[in-house]
Amino acid sequence: MESGVEAAQSMSSIEHPFREPGLPTDPVVVEGEAPSLMGLRPGDLRSRPRVLYAFEMALRRLGLSSRKTLRVLFAACCMTIAVLSLLPGDLRPHSGAPGPVEHVFAYAGTGFVLGLAFRSKRERLIAWMTLALFSGVFEILQNFVPDRGPKLLDALASTAGLTLGAACGAVVAAALSSRRRLEDKNDADP
Repeated sequence: MESGVEAAQSMSSIEHPFREPGLPTDPVVVEGEAPSLMGLRPGDLRSRPRVLYAFEMALRRLGLSSRKTLRVLFAACCMTIAVLSLLPGDLRPHSGAPGPVEHVFAYAGTGFVLGLAFRSKRERLIAWMTLALFSGVFEILQNFVPDRGPKLLDALASTAGLTLGAACGAVVAAALSSRRRLEDKNDADP
């Protein structure tokens, strides 16, 4: 049976499709630590961005970018909300929580994806306004759905959840973006 060091050394000849240019080809082996296959030690803070890089490269090979994927996910969330909003009351799944709480969580999740998918303030504002408007439209359309009825409180809860989720998503997107810029700057400095 091979030791961890021998296994890592034998793995150095394997082609790694997601390896960043400039990474060492041999695994880093530090006495007393587990070997790493991508030239990184376990616990290295810089390993996460390389994992994200690998994920982004896999998406690009499929013809997608992470931004496009998030926008598709946002559209899927919006369609799910539309379908669930217009289903008859006896067919709609219920979580057991009060209606306004369900609205807050459904729209907060969608808002979070909105905050990540749209980078500019203008894009976020347009997407937020559109979905906030549709939350009111869905409530009005419930007049025509059996066992459903419009409620102002549900529309307000939807908009509040959307706002909370979009704000959280925008904060996370900004933090990831500033971290990426800082790492790029550190990589550029000799």
